[in-house]
Amino acid sequence: KTQPAVELALALCRAVIPDWKEQELAGCYQALDGGNTADALVDFTGGVSEPIDLTESDFASDEAKRNQLFERVLKVHSRGGLISASIKPAALLPDLWVPGMVAAHDYLQDSEEWQKVSKSEREKLGVTVQDDGEFWLLEPEDEVLICIQQRPKQSTRRDGKGENLAIGFDIYKVEENRQYRMHSLQHRTASSIYINSRSVFLRTEQPEGRYVIIPTTFEPGHTGEFLLRVFTDVPSNCRELRLDEPPRSCWSSLCGYPQQVTQVHVLGATGLKDSPTGANSYVIIKSEGDKVRSAVQKGTSTPEYDVKGIFYRKKPSQPITVQIWNYRVLKDEFLGQVYLKASSDDLQALHTLHLRDRNSRQPSDLPGTVAVRVLSSASLTAI
Repeated sequence: KTQPAVELALALCRAVIPDWKEQELAGCYQALDGGNTADALVDFTGGVSEPIDLTESDFASDEAKRNQLFERVLKVHSRGGLISASIKPAALLPDLWVPGMVAAHDYLQDSEEWQKVSKSEREKLGVTVQDDGEFWLLEPEDEVLICIQQRPKQSTRRDGKGENLAIGFDIYKVEENRQYRMHSLQHRTASSIYINSRSVFLRTEQPEGRYVIIPTTFEPGHTGEFLLRVFTDVPSNCRELRLDEPPRSCWSSLCGYPQQVTQVHVLGATGLKDSPTGANSYVIIKSEGDKVRSAVQKGTSTPEYDVKGIFYRKKPSQPITVQIWNYRVLKDEFLGQVYLKASSDDLQALHTLHLRDRNSRQPSDLPGTVAVRVLSSASLTAI
């Protein structure tokens, strides 16, 4: 068995649990033999484990992927993470490789023995270092690390055999102001693999927005306990959605209760009032005191906002307002607005509307149109 080494000193993880306690935890003594390195790292550190197959991801021929991998490994190392590497089972490989490496053996590049090997000898062995420590990488989108872990079924583990469920999860981009559970499928932005492992990991890059993660089993009807963990470089405000709709209270009879739910999806706009450098526009969706604002789309008169809002409306007869503004340093410029009736009996989902000014008596058209998709229902659990 291999043993980790740090600066020529042995570094072992040793549990201080008696053997009978380990047997009770694992289910039997047979379950203590062998195992998965990733599961061991999770057990000893409480972190998450990300497996990377160097042969499947084409790192040998893609320099950009190698640079990205180097940055990831360097980031984990700088934060005190544990890194483990392995090769194919020794039974499938010769004991002595042509470059001089021995299977089932430990290597440490920074050891004193390596310093005694000349550069020419290293090249003969196939060990070369080019541009050591220097790389260039484009700034990525917000990176999210997600791990789902299931509880082993200890009572059914006989002779060291477990019955892990095939688990995984999907990620959906939802409305910017969603507070309740999702009842209809929306745009799926990422999905993990489904495997009967103790944990499933996914690294994905997503633009700023609100997302819903749905953990599931591969086979329908199976249930089990799970632990879901989300890691980001910025606060994600991750929480569980417990309610299906707005709760009723003693004030509902006085202040009213929502009669209709409406989803507004502003796709984009065309022909906006332009400037020499292009418009830096953003959109605001308003309904009964609630509002959703998009990010600023810089330097274009044909922006793609792709922003959604969901509104639980107490007064369905009151229209929803969609406004477009041009961002400026001192004071933002109003570019136009449209009103949406958004009734539940409206069969037309996609609308392309001309922008109007804010004159309540005689509104006139302004340059530009906006594309909006609207969905309404009298059932609050329809969207």
